[in-house]
Amino acid sequence: MVTGRPESYTGARFIATFKRRLPIPAELTAELALWSRRICESGLAPRCPEGFAGNISVRRGTGFIISAAGAELCNMQNEDFIQVLDVEIEERCIVVAGRSKPSSESFLHNAVYKCRPEINAIIHGHDELVLKYHSDLHLPVTAKEQPHGTLELMNEVINVINSHEYIVLKNHGFLALGETLDRAGHLALREHEAAVSAYQASVRGGDVEVEHLGDRVRIGGKAVAG
Repeated sequence: MVTGRPESYTGARFIATFKRRLPIPAELTAELALWSRRICESGLAPRCPEGFAGNISVRRGTGFIISAAGAELCNMQNEDFIQVLDVEIEERCIVVAGRSKPSSESFLHNAVYKCRPEINAIIHGHDELVLKYHSDLHLPVTAKEQPHGTLELMNEVINVINSHEYIVLKNHGFLALGETLDRAGHLALREHEAAVSAYQASVRGGDVEVEHLGDRVRIGGKAVAG
């Protein structure tokens, strides 16, 4: 427990105040680490100058646990996760517990959890094929491209979120939402597989015909399971 004056750092879009500098218990991060690796190994969290692009979170109490800024999603440790305890958007302030800097998309995750109480897990990744074929896949997309980690991007998502569980961020990436982390993760992989099939159909020169079947997507007669 940190005593005395709170320790702070200035992140990309906000100031985070550490209430505790203790690692998150392993039993709370094991599933997050597993899905972080799966998303990374699927190519949906590519390396970038700041580390790795993409982030993942689960609801915890009145807040949530989220991956650290630029964390190596293929090899997540306990210290690579942070618990967000409180968010003050007007003050651009986040109160956290953990040892690392929280993801720059913490405001975005917080807004989704506030708008959708049934959602308990969020995966934000980057899928070039989904960006290219989202129209063929009939996926909802934000109206404008906005810089990552900004309130403008957060508001774009809130404007289109409705009851959707998969949202394309224009010229940027995607959000996969779920009542559980498994549901969010399988959704991200399923839409990626659907985009791969759409690409293969376009290479063959045929029309990209998409039909959503509950937890599956059929493209050109081929079903892609989640």
